[in-house]
Amino acid sequence: MLHEPPLALITNGRLQHHNLRREMLTKEDVLEQLRERGIDDIRRVKQCCLEADGHFSVVTFDGEPESAPEVGSSPVH
Repeated sequence: MLHEPPLALITNGRLQHHNLRREMLTKEDVLEQLRERGIDDIRRVKQCCLEADGHFSVVTFDGEPESAPEVGSSPVH
């Protein structure tokens, strides 16, 4: 079974508009995914990829992968 390689949507804080168009995504779609991970500034993102399974993977310049919150999980206080 062949898997598509991850597609870069953000590289070094810059949107890859060609790849967004290729996947019919908007800037707002990507910014929403970043906000869900607590990232409020695209310039903090070293790499954001659309994975073969449709999920976004995000790595910030501090080197930490950012994960989306679990659906239905309660916030930690």
